[in-house]
Amino acid sequence: MNSLRTTGRNTSTLRSMLRCIGFMLALLATSADAQNPTHNHLIGRSNPALSGFHFRGSLPTQDSSRPALRSADTLSGVAVSYGTMDYPRVLNSGAAGMNKKGQIVGGFNILAESGCTGGYLQAGTSFRKIAYPGSTASCTLAINDLGEIVGDYTLDGGNTYHAFLLVGTVFSAVPDPPSAISAIAEGVDNLGNIVGAYVDSSDAVHGFVYSNGAFTVVDVPGAGYTHVHATSPNGTILVGDYVASDGHDHGFRLKRGVLSTVDYPGATDTQLLGVNDSGDYVGNWGNGAIIQDYLEYNGFLFRSGSYVSLTLPWAGVSVTWPSAVNDKDQIAGSYVDSNGIILGFYASAH
Repeated sequence: MNSLRTTGRNTSTLRSMLRCIGFMLALLATSADAQNPTHNHLIGRSNPALSGFHFRGSLPTQDSSRPALRSADTLSGVAVSYGTMDYPRVLNSGAAGMNKKGQIVGGFNILAESGCTGGYLQAGTSFRKIAYPGSTASCTLAINDLGEIVGDYTLDGGNTYHAFLLVGTVFSAVPDPPSAISAIAEGVDNLGNIVGAYVDSSDAVHGFVYSNGAFTVVDVPGAGYTHVHATSPNGTILVGDYVASDGHDHGFRLKRGVLSTVDYPGATDTQLLGVNDSGDYVGNWGNGAIIQDYLEYNGFLFRSGSYVSLTLPWAGVSVTWPSAVNDKDQIAGSYVDSNGIILGFYASAH
């Protein structure tokens, strides 16, 4: 894991980019207060989530459709079961993505200063190690229903990062967005659209969609930075987070051109980390306190109009990142125990 924000909002945007699952970039240091340029025109072809989307006007301060907070205990008909999963015989491994077949990708040897050193694919009880050819480190971050995998890699020991696509056993480097100095891919839909984030030459952080060889830049108006974390399998919904003028993190949802802020009820900071075709999403939130160096440390699922707290049933859990949810409402993610060790988990809402 990277070094996360612990003393206020003037520390690195890298901390914001990595605190959700800890598998990403290490040296994208930039101020969380830096303003991103507004992109008023889409670049090339976009996926369905961006249809008709533009950056004029203002973003709502909250999702007007969100319900009052309900606890998992009082939410009728919803129960969540949990299990653990970790890459064998290594310390600090966790889950990042999961498809409808239950295949999970993630990373191992997660380090505070340099992300993770390797990635994996888990299918049933079988683990397959994944490493981008020639890289000094690489991480796998998402998998679609076709089994296509995206992630990031570095060739220079962590000075710069780049995105990759893995289809079967064939790796392809994803081009860097224009003006990018580092980029990561965090999601891939079933149409092959890739989403993620990049840092430009001015140290501003932007979200992106890569579709049919062209990039669409995703910046929330007025945000200090914008990070796209995931796409739904059918490509109609994007989710992520941004830093607003209030200096806090807010989740966002972009669905067919409509951009909405999503704040967990009562939370100071919110991130959305995964989404499925039904519009159910997972994320985490915090109240301004710092737990194990993390600003957002409580996991949640938004399903059928209500929030469900994802409270892992094991002793010593201090931080929870639910980073993916598939169309069966199966969830994959990571957590930190009281000793600061990172582990993986899976869950099922039913």
